[in-house]
Amino acid sequence: MKIIDLEIFRYSLPLAQALELAGEFQRERAGFLIFIKGDDHTTGVGEVAPLIGFSAERLQDVQKQLFFLKDKVRGNSIPDDVESLTWRFEAWLRTWKLFPSVRCAFETAVLDLLARRRDVSLDRLINPASTGQVPRSELLSQTSQKLLQKEVLAAVHDGCRSFKLKVGDPDIKADHQKVSWVLGVLPPDGRLHLDANRRWRYGQAFNFVREFEPSAIEYLEEPIDDPDALDEFSRITKFPFALDETLRECTEDQLEGLDNLKMLVLKPMLLGGWEKTMGWVRWAHDRGIRAAISSTFESSVGLLALAHLACAVTPEEPAGLDTGKWYSQNLLDEPFEPAGRMIIPGPYALEKSDLDFKLIRPVKDA
Repeated sequence: MKIIDLEIFRYSLPLAQALELAGEFQRERAGFLIFIKGDDHTTGVGEVAPLIGFSAERLQDVQKQLFFLKDKVRGNSIPDDVESLTWRFEAWLRTWKLFPSVRCAFETAVLDLLARRRDVSLDRLINPASTGQVPRSELLSQTSQKLLQKEVLAAVHDGCRSFKLKVGDPDIKADHQKVSWVLGVLPPDGRLHLDANRRWRYGQAFNFVREFEPSAIEYLEEPIDDPDALDEFSRITKFPFALDETLRECTEDQLEGLDNLKMLVLKPMLLGGWEKTMGWVRWAHDRGIRAAISSTFESSVGLLALAHLACAVTPEEPAGLDTGKWYSQNLLDEPFEPAGRMIIPGPYALEKSDLDFKLIRPVKDA
């Protein structure tokens, strides 16, 4: 199939609560949607959503690259078997040096195009055995004891059993207290994992984890600010940990043999697409390490795509996709509906008529 056109739209979404990114509080989230059209007039959609403080690319640079991509792909044939996620995209796209967020959106749109042409769901294009559901993980956002425990109990009542709590406060006693509050109301089958986002130095992280039995916490994500000290930290503390940001800086060889590495938290928007994400999934599973899909505050369009990816490649692991609650308005009213502890995404075959065009506008030039 040949690509005959690529359309670019920009969105701006108001946030229901301020989001702290790179030390600043953001009141809105901006990004792009791309629609690609095949020579049979089938379309596919993908989202470009670089995240301030985590993505290197800026929105103005992304917009320029999208027009570069538009010129490159018109008349281009989609290679065979890209849906296998076995480096067919890499062979096709590597010379264009696309930003991770642009690469992610383009891969998503191409796969969506192929799924529609074959009349299958996006997850079953990647994995025909997909059951179309994945466990969910609840990102806790409250800070006071009463509200935090209320948030946990509401999610437990709804069936959720996996929870994520942000830590990394210089005052580790404050984080100890929050963790204790959550553990105090978590049911016996509940699981809590923590994310320090590399905010702690080695000594701070060491002082934090020695207050907890490793069995009480599922894992601590990005515990320290120095990836070179991860091996020593894990050997000395014996505390289970996970990696997220580090995956964009280290090669697979550099991560070989890390003690107590239990989980890879995979964010396709930052890693550079579905194919690179799947590469990490295979690497992890070959070594008995778990892997889960997580969002970077994408719009409801991006969250829906991630839900399909999670169903296809990490169906047993709770997916971190509940960030839609940060928005007061979104591009889709209901991208997916959690059913108890599971996420069951609806079809990803989106049309422009599904979008709220009060929040989106076409971009005609660079």
